[in-house]
Amino acid sequence: MDYTSLAYTAVTTALGLLPLSFAIGAGRGVQSPVAAVDLRGLVTSTLLTLLAAPALYRWFAIVPSHDGPSWEERA
Repeated sequence: MDYTSLAYTAVTTALGLLPLSFAIGAGRGVQSPVAAVDLRGLVTSTLLTLLAAPALYRWFAIVPSHDGPSWEERA
């Protein structure tokens, strides 16, 4: 898994949302909460991708057993 591209994408998206979260003027009441929700979702999805996905992959990965004949010996 390429962690650098994931991190760069998350950081640039978060930096792009920062001006929206500190918006002033007309529409501030709608823009700021939307940006806050987007930032929280971005952080949550990034953490799940970096931590939970590899852990689940390792948990469900099929480990070959070494007590039986190998595929080459069966053929």
